[in-house]
Amino acid sequence: MKSQSTRKTLVMLFVLVGLVGAACSNSSSGQTGTTTIDSNGATESVESQPSLETVELADGTQMVIERDVSIPMEDGIVLSANVFRPDSDDEFPTLVGTTPYNKDFAGDYDPEDGKIDVSEYAPFELPDPAFWVPNGYALAVVDARGMNASEGDTALLTELEARDYYDTIEWLAEQPWSNGNIGLNGVSYMALNQWGVAALAPPSLKAIMPWEGFTDVYRDMAYHGGIPETDFLPSWWEFRILETKNESAVDQDLPTLFGENSLDSEFYDDFRPTNLSDITVPAYVGASWSDQGLHTRGTLEGFDQISSENKWLEIHGRKKWEEYYSEDAQKRQLQFFDQFLNEEDSGMLAVPTVSYELRSGYYEGETKTSPVWPIEGQDASLFLDAATAKLQTSPSATNSEVSYLAEGEPDDLSEDNRAVFEYEFVEKTEITGGMNLKLWIETDEADDTDLFVGVQKQTTDGEQVHFEGNGIDDGQVANGWLRASHRGLDTSKSTPTRPYHSHASEEKLTPGEPVMVEVEVHPSSTLFDAGDKLVVVVQGVDMVEGGLEHQSLSSGSVKIRTGADYPSQLTYRLVG
Repeated sequence: MKSQSTRKTLVMLFVLVGLVGAACSNSSSGQTGTTTIDSNGATESVESQPSLETVELADGTQMVIERDVSIPMEDGIVLSANVFRPDSDDEFPTLVGTTPYNKDFAGDYDPEDGKIDVSEYAPFELPDPAFWVPNGYALAVVDARGMNASEGDTALLTELEARDYYDTIEWLAEQPWSNGNIGLNGVSYMALNQWGVAALAPPSLKAIMPWEGFTDVYRDMAYHGGIPETDFLPSWWEFRILETKNESAVDQDLPTLFGENSLDSEFYDDFRPTNLSDITVPAYVGASWSDQGLHTRGTLEGFDQISSENKWLEIHGRKKWEEYYSEDAQKRQLQFFDQFLNEEDSGMLAVPTVSYELRSGYYEGETKTSPVWPIEGQDASLFLDAATAKLQTSPSATNSEVSYLAEGEPDDLSEDNRAVFEYEFVEKTEITGGMNLKLWIETDEADDTDLFVGVQKQTTDGEQVHFEGNGIDDGQVANGWLRASHRGLDTSKSTPTRPYHSHASEEKLTPGEPVMVEVEVHPSSTLFDAGDKLVVVVQGVDMVEGGLEHQSLSSGSVKIRTGADYPSQLTYRLVG
């Protein structure tokens, strides 16, 4: 039965959309007439001509493709959509993705992205119609406001975008081919925009699947530990957004806006969902250990904060698109949506709440399950000893110190540019979750410094064990970032293994005076065998980690103090 909502009713009082067309064995076209209300209350007509065609998929399924369908918004703006559905008069559950990347753009995945087997109809980072249509689903792919064929000015990451998504969901639920049950599914941007609309609770929204979508644009994207990220954000804006924007749309220039706001404030509330606890719809959340510096941290925060009674979390350590489109993952996605959109007992309610990959090396690991996230275990600490360059289970009784040169080019550093500490395990050990590196630091001349932290795994012979990282195959276990002047904490949100920095003000350093800082090391899951080593690396400039670069202000040298009076330590979660 199709849901009705007050919001939907109000929209339809002002906007009338008629779709005319009939599917045929090859192609035909229909015409959509849309009546809109302009800013002065006058009625004007906008005509568009969606195309309608039927194609045969590889398995013999007949699929109807309706392109450039007009979907009216509450303020009269019209969004453009493509709809893929079975060639049948039946009603189908519908998956939706609103994209800024052009609804007509199929994924341009490279060989280094992994083994990705999708059809020519698969929109970038969205479900493949060639999988979902044969399984009895419709799929709507919608250009976001101001992008590609949709009207209006860009409103990326804003509440207006979420309201557009709301109107889109309710309009689709009323179409004759829809059974009224709507689900959201998509990767990256098409995951993060699900959080905002789900918090608005559209009546027809029955389930969401945000697959690697951050929840805090300040901490997860624009500033890592208060250090500005200077590569991914501007590249994404220039090559993904500006090249796709509707030529008549006014854009937001997010790189400039974010660059002008170096502290967290109400400004960023307009670009992130601040009410994740309002989400109660069933959710299947996909995350990875490998997308640190973009989606890992925020996706896990999203899962933790939503209030859904039925929610699941899947965490892998591999390439995100390869995993999302893998045969096994699509079957799990189907099981979830069959439960809540087809309203059948698919066995989903018996699936463990959390499944995660415990990694032992690059594309090596085992799948484990848990009833909760964070994973239950015992918090433990290893203490840094500068005199021996070791990590140990208790602080040294003797104070010691080590200094490193905090400046230089990331790809041309020497041993003088970093401080390194290591610990050798005496038994097999699992570490899963975030980590907190507490450091007593002191600058020689600067009133601020940036801390770039790497946690690594080494074999008994000192060889580094690599993992899938942020777009690279030679990543480390985990990464952490902090600008020392941003060391202030929100203690109400901090935990022993996850310091939460407020980023509300700067606290400059006084050269020669030691201060304690806590560096958030992003979540990971790693198995160490007896004889393996955990290594902590601290330096003042970027560690080469995929497509991330940071504008470091580090200069001079930095001293790390350790010992009884300066108990620098790494705190983490032991599991099992």
